[in-house]
Amino acid sequence: MNEMTKTYWENYWKQLGKDVPENVTAWQFGASPNKLASLVISGRKTATCSAVVTYEKLGEPIPELGEYSVILNDADEPLCIIQTTELVIQPFKKVTADFAVAEGEGDLSYDYWHRVHVEFFTEELKGFEMEFSEDLMLVCERFTVIDVKYKNSYRRDTMITTKKLEEQDYELIRAAEKVIEDNYRYGRHHIGAAVRTTSGKVFAAVHLEANVGRIAVCGEAMALGKSISEGHPDFETIVAVAHPHPHEDIENCWVVAPCGMCRELISDYGQNTDVILKYQGEIVKCNVMELLPEKYGSELE
Repeated sequence: MNEMTKTYWENYWKQLGKDVPENVTAWQFGASPNKLASLVISGRKTATCSAVVTYEKLGEPIPELGEYSVILNDADEPLCIIQTTELVIQPFKKVTADFAVAEGEGDLSYDYWHRVHVEFFTEELKGFEMEFSEDLMLVCERFTVIDVKYKNSYRRDTMITTKKLEEQDYELIRAAEKVIEDNYRYGRHHIGAAVRTTSGKVFAAVHLEANVGRIAVCGEAMALGKSISEGHPDFETIVAVAHPHPHEDIENCWVVAPCGMCRELISDYGQNTDVILKYQGEIVKCNVMELLPEKYGSELE
């Protein structure tokens, strides 16, 4: 435990007027530490799992019920304190859908949990020259958040995990640019969007502006509707671009992020869809659920 973490841990208990417990460890999540930590802080993630063999190979003790942990970011800075409230050691294949939901990742489905954890443990076990199997023993923990160091300052954008664009993604951007360049009309069509389906088909469309602004239809919605109308309802990636207006001193179109309603719409029709957007000065893509961590739901769903 580094000095910063030790100071945070000790000060937390001192301000409560209590003795400092000794059963504590400090660690960061092995995959996407900032993103997963932010899910813990938000209350979305209340469980985690790790391979028993990892503790054995590294000579580290297996977590215990009631143990405290200081969660760190990728710079080894303390973010919050959690306490293990439930601990079960079981094979990978015995993990339940309920536990997958408690892990708080992706679309909260068991299928998503299974896919990303197979990938994670497969890669982790390579370091021990071992192969993954469904019989891999896991330490499955549920926990509660005891304290958050920066209750109001942990940035929302740390939750976004991005991926680099491939050539087909640049082609999708060009399709969106072309449709709006061909159809731009001031006060009517300003945004172009293009969606690529899982079958590789690309559908592009422009947004519709109305004199009554609140009934405008976004380009992403138009592209999705066009794709579905042509019999292609399964989406892989979507992008929107803005066309400069005549009075703007801008020469080319630029990529824009979907509005809140479009994020809901895209996720309604494909929670595995990637969205191309500008993030921290770079054009990248991410899963739509990264942009919508607390998706709207109803009792009918």
